[in-house]
Amino acid sequence: MSQKFIPKEFEKIVRTYLKRAELSEEFYLRCIDELKKVELHKITEDDVRRVIEQFLIMWGEMRRVLSQKKRKCWQKRLAMKIREIANLLKNFRKKDLLESSDKELNELKKDIESCYSAIKEIIGPTSAAKTLHMIAPNFFPLWDSKIRDSHGIKGTDERAYFHFMQRILNDWSKRKDYLKRISEEFGESKLRIIDIYNWLEGKKDTCY
Repeated sequence: MSQKFIPKEFEKIVRTYLKRAELSEEFYLRCIDELKKVELHKITEDDVRRVIEQFLIMWGEMRRVLSQKKRKCWQKRLAMKIREIANLLKNFRKKDLLESSDKELNELKKDIESCYSAIKEIIGPTSAAKTLHMIAPNFFPLWDSKIRDSHGIKGTDERAYFHFMQRILNDWSKRKDYLKRISEEFGESKLRIIDIYNWLEGKKDTCY
């Protein structure tokens, strides 16, 4: 975190965002719920187009990136890759980043980096994090260039993403009981509340 943590200010920031972005947040939750219904080892290109593509483009604003020539047929390639690593991803679906210990996270390092790297190769770093978050919303945090900058993260490779996850765990694990309380109040997961705060921190120089 880039500044001293003040609970009342934190809650005000998140509450204001959720009020302003109510429709956007409903869409986010709908997409998360829809992907939960998909068996990852059977995911199809149509599933990717119906859920993940809509999430990345309409919610994640990734149309320009995903329209690049090097991303051609990314929907088909992503479906194939998710099926290939489905067992790892299904394991992550059961996990909560903020309930993990440093030791537990480090034991998962190889698998985390492998999944992130495989998906990043197809759709890029920001879309990869968004896709992993859709699949395991309590474990994989969202990031983009501004969030990376605000956290002092250099690079976008798998090591950088794992380091970002470590930062989230180290910054917030001592406040997980507090986060649990306000997550129940706001109707959002603990990690989603952190994601909102991180995103707003990254945009603090704008007029959002």
